[in-house]
Amino acid sequence: RSTMTWSGGTMSGAGTTTLADGAVLTASGTADKNLRRRLDNYGTVTWTAGRILGNATPVINNYAGAVFDAQVDTTLFESVDGTVKTFNNSGTVRKSASTGTSTWNGTFNNSGALEIQTGILSLANAYAPAVGSSLTVFLGGLTAGTQFGQLQVSGATTLNGTLNIVLTNSFVPVVANSFLVVRAATRSSIFTAVTGDALGGGLSLVPTYVLGDLMLVATQQLFLPPLSPQALAGDRVLRWTGAADGYELQTATSILGPWTPVLAPVAQDNGDNVVRLPEEGTRFYRLVRPAAPRPGTNPTQ
Repeated sequence: RSTMTWSGGTMSGAGTTTLADGAVLTASGTADKNLRRRLDNYGTVTWTAGRILGNATPVINNYAGAVFDAQVDTTLFESVDGTVKTFNNSGTVRKSASTGTSTWNGTFNNSGALEIQTGILSLANAYAPAVGSSLTVFLGGLTAGTQFGQLQVSGATTLNGTLNIVLTNSFVPVVANSFLVVRAATRSSIFTAVTGDALGGGLSLVPTYVLGDLMLVATQQLFLPPLSPQALAGDRVLRWTGAADGYELQTATSILGPWTPVLAPVAQDNGDNVVRLPEEGTRFYRLVRPAAPRPGTNPTQ
């Protein structure tokens, strides 16, 4: 297994620096490192200190099976020479240490895995990951950066692929905790799949998309019996569990809506909520859970 330490200076020339499978490159030391060529990574790059500048159209290719691990809060591709800087990831890009912000300039093309275990990863331009990509965020508390990972995007964002949620530091969210895991200037889509959202006991982390942001909200999911109206002396009676207290009963003449609140008193009967309505034509009914809290409304744990 070969190892290499890059503590400063310039990596330049017309060729390509290739890090073979199993090899390790450690970018360390506070001095700037200047990448002026192509870097192909099939092994592991561990970046622990110092800026990595980018001049003369630098390219980093992080191939399938490779790992690029940022353990520092500084800048990738900091340069004002006007050339295009590109990071292509089909392996794993990980921010595993330091609770501040790591800023990545240039274009970040992601068809692999992006993991933010701690701190904030800030992309200076647009972000449009491929269909098979993933974003994994680690939640260990209520504060972005210091206790949970956050992705920030200064440009337009087209979310895609899978969102993976991992709890860490023995942290267990409670109802109404919220986690702003993606902050973007604009957003045009949502993740196609989510894992790790079910926390047990009916508690789930519900993805809530607001403008360019994605917030995970801890929500108690109630498994309600169906609302089956019953006829009683010319009236229609609806009954549902009292565990859903605070949910709004809505009605419509079509399953497609429009849905409107049922403005009728709710009675209590043996722990259930009961509404009695005039029996009039064909109608549909549903229960709607309370609106999710906005960011910054985390209750004290």
